[in-house]
Amino acid sequence: MRTLTNASKRRRPDIAHFTVLEALGSPLNKEGVLRTYMHTLDDRVITVSPKIRLPRNYDRFVGLIEQLFQKDRIPPVS
Repeated sequence: MRTLTNASKRRRPDIAHFTVLEALGSPLNKEGVLRTYMHTLDDRVITVSPKIRLPRNYDRFVGLIEQLFQKDRIPPVS
């Protein structure tokens, strides 16, 4: 990661995945008082619904985020 441009601003996405999973499972979120956001390097802000069920598998999470960047939203699963 040190050789990438803006290396000091880049972070590990696996840690973001784990942190969001923990936040969504917290008692504050279950009470409805926690708001979760992710801020990206290119100044996008992702609002995470408190009711969403994120995949526990990191690779599936990456696919979900890629879909979000391509379509600007994630359609609900029926």
